[in-house]
Amino acid sequence: QGEAFSNYKKALADYSQGAAEKSAEAGKVYIALGDMQFGKKNWKQAGTYYETGVELLQEANEPRGYIELGRSMHKLAAAYRELNMDNEANELDELAEKSQLGGTKGQIRKMLSGI
Repeated sequence: QGEAFSNYKKALADYSQGAAEKSAEAGKVYIALGDMQFGKKNWKQAGTYYETGVELLQEANEPRGYIELGRSMHKLAAAYRELNMDNEANELDELAEKSQLGGTKGQIRKMLSGI
């Protein structure tokens, strides 16, 4: 895992040099770093990475990014639960579900309007 962690950190540095540190791709790297820390039961560090990743995914606001955003919000909620932040976790899970449902409904409307 040490090599993977180093590669992810290098990817973030590369995004920063390419002025893409606020991109959805950078957000996905932060989520991956959070996954690694979560797997090690480093809940606080995982939460920090997830928070940054979620923020970047929200800011990027990419079409069809709602699934990734919702999934990432659920991961952050899980980290919050491990940190005994149950209220925050529950709120985040609700937001994640609304995001995913709203995005799905929007995509269905777009598809139907093309018929």
